[in-house]
Amino acid sequence: MFEKIDLNGMSADELDLLIAQASARRLAQEPAHPTEAPEHCPTVHNPAWFTFPTEQGSVLRLRHPGLGWVSFQIPAAERAQLLNLLLIWELRHAGLALSISLGACLNAALLLRGLRRRAIYMPQPGWGVFILKLALAVYVMGAVLWLLSGSAVSWLAAGAAERIGRMALLVFAGAGAYFATLWVTGFRPRDFARDSME
Repeated sequence: MFEKIDLNGMSADELDLLIAQASARRLAQEPAHPTEAPEHCPTVHNPAWFTFPTEQGSVLRLRHPGLGWVSFQIPAAERAQLLNLLLIWELRHAGLALSISLGACLNAALLLRGLRRRAIYMPQPGWGVFILKLALAVYVMGAVLWLLSGSAVSWLAAGAAERIGRMALLVFAGAGAYFATLWVTGFRPRDFARDSME
């Protein structure tokens, strides 16, 4: 039933090849390994690992003392969930909002890198100054909102009508500060047209 193999007589490379072949064979067999981790399983303490982002998500590589390096592709959606868990533990709701924002920024950066590598999109000169002006406008808007928002206690103590009024003030003040800063830095409505950016 089983072919007798002398593991003691095999070299490290031969044994690695055998493990890889056995793993591939097990992958094609039923029943598959359970999707949920068992209560008890062999544990590797403080394994070597590293991760890097890709256009499809993130790759996590772990080093098992016997199996060697094993690579796992984590989809972008699940990467965002992991980020949620890391940040929401300490920051609560703010951590959830922060993780979503960071995940969106990371996905956008990976998309840009992929487009540039394939020469599908190449930024034209002037985008650096464009982004700096936008960043300044966002910073000024954030400062205005922070100064006008008041304390959480005052919001909780206010009635519905006062909250609506204060929220409207924040919306118009933030938008006004944002667009005023863009105007001061030289932005005009035509600068947002497609032809002016090409």
